[in-house]
Formats: sequence, C-alpha cells, structure tokens
Amino acid sequence: LEFGQPLEYRTPNCDQYKLPGCPRDFSPGCGKDMSAYPNQCTLCMKIREDGHDIKIIQNGPC
Repeated sequence: LEFGQPLEYRTPNCDQYKLPGCPRDFSPGCGKDMSAYPNQCTLCMKIREDGHDIKIIQNGPC
C-alpha cells in the first residue's frame, strides 16, 4: 500500500469452503482483526467459529 491510498477491505469468498478442514496452500492474508491467516480458507473457518465478519485488509502478512 502506498501512503495516502485508501484501504479497500475485501470480504473472503467463504462459499467455496464447505467441508471441514482447509487445503494446505499458502497464500497468506491479513485480516481486519490484525491476525495473519495462512490462506483464505483458514480465515473463513475463523469467521464461522466466532461469528465475526472479518475482512481481508491486505495480501501477505500483517
């Protein structure tokens, strides 16, 4: 992100992760809760467990 650029929060596409468990692909992202997630699936599992709507604030680590 460049300085002064507005942040665009993205909603993860959790509909594609129906089964329990996540693939082992490593595509890290940073959630609005300032936690790093190994991939979008693990973020979706966290959303389902906690019931919070966590957006993706950036690709890569926080």
